[in-house]
Amino acid sequence: IINIVGNLWKEPGANMFTNSMMNAALINASKNISIQLAPFHITVNCLNPGFIATDRYHQFVKNVMKQNGISKAEAEERIASDVP
Repeated sequence: IINIVGNLWKEPGANMFTNSMMNAALINASKNISIQLAPFHITVNCLNPGFIATDRYHQFVKNVMKQNGISKAEAEERIASDVP
């Protein structure tokens, strides 16, 4: 079993309460069920594909640029550096 998770699971992201909570819950549930399914030789893992350039991601970058008065490259660097 493979669950796809986002970047905000260990440390909550600013203004990303729901995302952070959902990712943490999914990882916790995956860990729990992996223990329960291990005796049956079923593995459960979480996969984080990293940042994907979706419309939502581009809006997030724009918000960071606007809030901090920085360039797109600086905003993307800041976002990436915030990932634990």
